[in-house]
Amino acid sequence: MNRTYYFLAVLLFTMVAGLNSCKLPDKPDTYPIDEKAPVVTIVSPTPVEPAGFMANTYGELDSMGIEVIFEDNMELMEYEIRIFYNGDLYFLKTNADPIDKTLIGTLSGTDKTIQIPVTIDYDPYVGPYVIEVLCRDKAGHETVARTYIMVTNKGDALKPTFTVTKPSIAVTDTFRIGEYIQVKTTINDNSKLVNAMVRVRNIYTREMLPDSEYWYQIPGVSSYTIDQQIYVGPVAPGNYEVELYARDTIQNLGTKIIPIYIKPNHL
Repeated sequence: MNRTYYFLAVLLFTMVAGLNSCKLPDKPDTYPIDEKAPVVTIVSPTPVEPAGFMANTYGELDSMGIEVIFEDNMELMEYEIRIFYNGDLYFLKTNADPIDKTLIGTLSGTDKTIQIPVTIDYDPYVGPYVIEVLCRDKAGHETVARTYIMVTNKGDALKPTFTVTKPSIAVTDTFRIGEYIQVKTTINDNSKLVNAMVRVRNIYTREMLPDSEYWYQIPGVSSYTIDQQIYVGPVAPGNYEVELYARDTIQNLGTKIIPIYIKPNHL
């Protein structure tokens, strides 16, 4: 009887030892993974699309308050705010330097609101600008948000003006392929003109008539006359416009649009 208990005890001990040796390893420590990019909300200036930049207008030495809310599900790290010129073919460029500012700062936690006053430069380069805000979290994710502003110059509120002789501004002049469009206009300004440009574009496709863009560097006078012949080469017939642009020394931009029609030669 004792021998039977002895063998049972040995068997039970062996089974327990085997089970212990087969025990699963401890589960390793785990850490949450940050898979989300931060959220950037521009509060001021008012968030607008590129075409709405005139809603945020600032003049020289104006104080512009930039307010931004940063949020992240884990940990914020840093931000970069850049203000830069957003001119395209619609705005003439000169040798003056547009505003270009960069503001950099650190962030921490999961949410942060910053407020930064920015003073517009004295005698600024006039035109549309972008306020671009970049935020980066500790995992390296980035988010970019933008809004758009207009910078004016209080020193000269008057834009250059145009007195157009040709094409007609009373009726829509018609031209055929192979003919010339005569553009004749006098530009006037209360200060001094610096440059001007003429071009022809399709109203709907916005494509330029080939070889129709002409630039004029104006030697510091307040009145200047352009008399330009523009050849109508092979092009799709339709509605076009003659576009006139001029800038003065304060970078104010004057524009004038004259509609024309280019018709097929067989009509």
